Amino acid sequence: MPALESTPLVKMEPVTLGAREGHELVCYLSRPRGTAPADRLPMVLLFHGGPWGCSPGRQCLPNRGYAVLGVNYRGSAGFGKVLVNAGNREWAGETHADLIDAVDWALAHGNR
Repeated sequence: MPALESTPLVKMEPVTLGAREGHELVCYLSRPRGTAPADRLPMVLLFHGGPWGCSPGRQCLPNRGYAVLGVNYRGSAGFGKVLVNAGNREWAGETHADLIDAVDWALAHGNR
């Protein structure tokens, strides 16, 4: 987005999580500026439906001290037909389990 080129945005670090049934979930982790991966931070989990770039929450929340983990759970578009179709009839099942797996990953890596 050309309008944002001069804006000091936080980085979105790609993280791949192993989920149940062998699916890999591509996530994007945003941290407040000046924090290290070992820092214990409060975290917000955002449900992310595909790789569509800038999300205001991923910039606003880190500016207020929160880490943000955006999860491309099964059913998300943009990561192939297998992942999209794996979400069929799973909104209260395996798709929800993907979000729980992401929370478990975050807790295991020192976030709260």
